[in-house]
Amino acid sequence: MDVSIVFVNYKTPEMTVRAIRSVMASAAGLAYEVIVVDNGSGDGSAAVIGEACPEVKLIESEENLGFSGGNNLALKEAAGRYLLLVNTDIVVHDDAIAKSVAYMDGHPDAGILGAQVLLPDGRLDHACHRGFPTPKASLYYFSGLSRRHPGDPKYTGYTLSHLPQDTTHPVDTVMGAYMMIRREVMEQIGLLDEDYFMYSEDVDYCYRAKAAGWEVIYYHEAAATHYKYGSRGKRRKKTIGDFYDSMWIFYQKHYKVVYPLPVTIVVYLGIRIKKMAAMLDNLCKSGRQTYHNGGSR
Repeated sequence: MDVSIVFVNYKTPEMTVRAIRSVMASAAGLAYEVIVVDNGSGDGSAAVIGEACPEVKLIESEENLGFSGGNNLALKEAAGRYLLLVNTDIVVHDDAIAKSVAYMDGHPDAGILGAQVLLPDGRLDHACHRGFPTPKASLYYFSGLSRRHPGDPKYTGYTLSHLPQDTTHPVDTVMGAYMMIRREVMEQIGLLDEDYFMYSEDVDYCYRAKAAGWEVIYYHEAAATHYKYGSRGKRRKKTIGDFYDSMWIFYQKHYKVVYPLPVTIVVYLGIRIKKMAAMLDNLCKSGRQTYHNGGSR
């Protein structure tokens, strides 16, 4: 088995079917399997996916285990030499998966590979091409200095915008929306960390892989489109909480022992302030939507 392609579905069966069909076309010529975990959807998703794509292996979880927990259910069952995590809101282009396997076969030091992930308007989804969120890199990012100086590596430690996006090269981390893992990496460092319900588990996994001596590669010749901005407007409070809480989990796990207490306090306060600001902004959006909906009746 060349590659096991893993999806975690949560109440998006039609989107998942579209993504499955794109990876099947992209993996043509390889020995592959597709494993779909239905993460406690409770809405008949598994039946829809099973009927539309009877060749996939379906795993049904009675509860929502989060991104890490859902993927881990599939990874424990996967048989491939490579393990490819793909989001359900991704459409993989052309022969991206076949190319990714060929690249990994030819570069034995590459432990993890990510694709050139594009937004629907053709811009790069910068999460596929990142540095680690060190306190300094995060400060430059959240202060806007990295955007003001996109070509200066002094300020772009997180975005890596000083590196060309049309070449293949090592990075610190790629995104879990398209992340190919060499089996030997998983055997060495284990599964995804389930302390992260959603967000930052991909950064954590790349951090652990690099610490174990593996390269993480941004592979520009494999492309996919990420439709994560398909639904705008109000976000769920829990989603916002998970996003910012994951930052603190990552810092505590990897950086707390490295930086002095004053830095840790500043990081903690910074994350809390950003989280509260995001919650307030979300509440305001909800209020505006309610006002406009009421006015249109």
